Amino acid sequence: FLLDQRIDGGLVLLRQLLLDEAPGSLMAMLREQALCDGARLLLPYRSAQQTVITLELLLVEAGDADRAEARVHHWLAQLTRLTPTQRAHYAQLSSRHFAQLPVMDQLRESAFGFAPARTGGDDGAALFARLSAAPLSRLSITDSAPLAQRDVQGWTLACQPGRRPAVQPDAAGEAFVFFPQPQASASPALPARQVSLPHHRRDETPAVLLLSPEGDLPAHWGLVMQARLRALAAGCVHRGGELAIGCPQGHWLIQLQGEAALMVSTLASLNALLADIPPGVIARGERESLRQRQALHDDIAVRALLGALPETLQPLHNPAGGQMPLNLPWRAVLDGGDHELHRQLACLL
Repeated sequence: FLLDQRIDGGLVLLRQLLLDEAPGSLMAMLREQALCDGARLLLPYRSAQQTVITLELLLVEAGDADRAEARVHHWLAQLTRLTPTQRAHYAQLSSRHFAQLPVMDQLRESAFGFAPARTGGDDGAALFARLSAAPLSRLSITDSAPLAQRDVQGWTLACQPGRRPAVQPDAAGEAFVFFPQPQASASPALPARQVSLPHHRRDETPAVLLLSPEGDLPAHWGLVMQARLRALAAGCVHRGGELAIGCPQGHWLIQLQGEAALMVSTLASLNALLADIPPGVIARGERESLRQRQALHDDIAVRALLGALPETLQPLHNPAGGQMPLNLPWRAVLDGGDHELHRQLACLL
């Protein structure tokens, strides 16, 4: 998007909204419709007179570019109707994320124009209005499109310029969800039986529940699990909690923390999601696994070897024995929290 003025405010808020993965968000809908696996917001050029803002979509299929773009235009139009409370909520999330970054990453974000504003003067409303009316151009990068060699300003580029008709907003699509949203207070039904859940530092806060598979989970299944829980994790953040899914030292780990009611409802949702994984989510996790493997070829050798080491050290046989790995036994431990929270979590597990 080409804007005929210098833009200094609102970029961090725009990126926070773009990368939000909670149910009803742009990214959640694009993934559910198998249109897009990821997105980035870039600031490739800025001067005293002009600003270029780039929104990059990682498409599942190149032929779905128009459908994905139509959803983006519909989303941009809805950004102009955000309330001050909603803009303040996303600004708070972006500031919290920035504060958690290492110092060098904070410096990098600042250098590229994505440091949160030190004052609350610009909440992004003006930027959202300008984006909807700004002229734009598109660049499609695929492996299959026939390309021609062109000399541009002394550089030989492989590209195929052309014109595409304007894409209209997908106004018929369902409305996007922006937070904060009213939360239902109903508690999930608890099974009568309980597992033996180790409980350390009773009655201390904050409470943290750690979950990990008993055996070694194949890397691509860990990414499938991560893809399945993305929306739930993002929704948890909007409610003041955290659901983190990672693979430290080659072993997959889920970490849940927040208020007691949030931890109970989130764990109940997590159980339901991992018990029923659609084929589309499995395909999404496998695509991410393939991209990560391909990225190793572009990295320096030592870093590539260290990245491949944890999976290489895992047993060569399939620990699932033909079962889906997520159905095998898990380990769990609760750190902090009171007796009632421990009981509820033990029942759900």
